Amino acid sequence: MALAGLCHNAALRRAPILMALLAALVALAAHLPALDAGLVYDDREVIAGNPLLAPDSAGEWGRLLTSGWWQGPGRDLLWRPLTLATVAVQQVAGAGPRSLHAGNLLLHAGVSVLLFLRARRLIGRDGAALAAAALFAAHPLTGEAVTLIVGRAD
Repeated sequence: MALAGLCHNAALRRAPILMALLAALVALAAHLPALDAGLVYDDREVIAGNPLLAPDSAGEWGRLLTSGWWQGPGRDLLWRPLTLATVAVQQVAGAGPRSLHAGNLLLHAGVSVLLFLRARRLIGRDGAALAAAALFAAHPLTGEAVTLIVGRAD
């Protein structure tokens, strides 16, 4: 009898971990086609058109972290250094568009897990927290932030 109770308690302790992984899987499954999207819309100008993000510009970190999102005179009003830095790290490593999309996809899956954990703490019910995280993970409004490489900033 005690062994059955121990197994039951262990299963209950694992349930939130499995639910968090399920939220990540929902995010991955919903946005997996993004891997084959290539450079689309603003990606072409912000990523491919930025000489500071070229694979051979590894020594330009200072300029990269202080430059604007859009290149050109009068277009540097938007500053997103963390996003540019994460893309630059991938570019230096030789990442192509597919790898950059995979980075966005993994970030979205991670945020879905964090949302599950936060909702679980706020709501106090695992099922409701999973529903909230799964809705966020697969919702069409998150598609642009995941599919566009520049959407990483969102």
